[in-house]
Amino acid sequence: MTSATFPPQNASFASPVAKVGLVVAGVILFFSRQIYRESEIEQHLFCSSCNAVDAHDEGRCPLCGCKLSISAGFFYTSYSHEKKLLASHGLMPCHEGQLLKES
Repeated sequence: MTSATFPPQNASFASPVAKVGLVVAGVILFFSRQIYRESEIEQHLFCSSCNAVDAHDEGRCPLCGCKLSISAGFFYTSYSHEKKLLASHGLMPCHEGQLLKES
């Protein structure tokens, strides 16, 4: 009768290839989550005269400072191909800015 140990002495479960594979999978998962989060539609107040979105939900237009009452769904994108696709369907980008406070 022979005795054997499990796992075998020469088996390395933490090989460098496995570590790299886990890191790559983690990076892919992270960026996939970021892309998914960017595509969420969020409700924000909107200034139709300035074509601006109150992304910080302050209740005032970030450009002209008027009180806002119109709300709509928006999503953020910085990709040029997505902007072209939206324009081809008649959707136009809105401005996001900050109201300059007088000192």
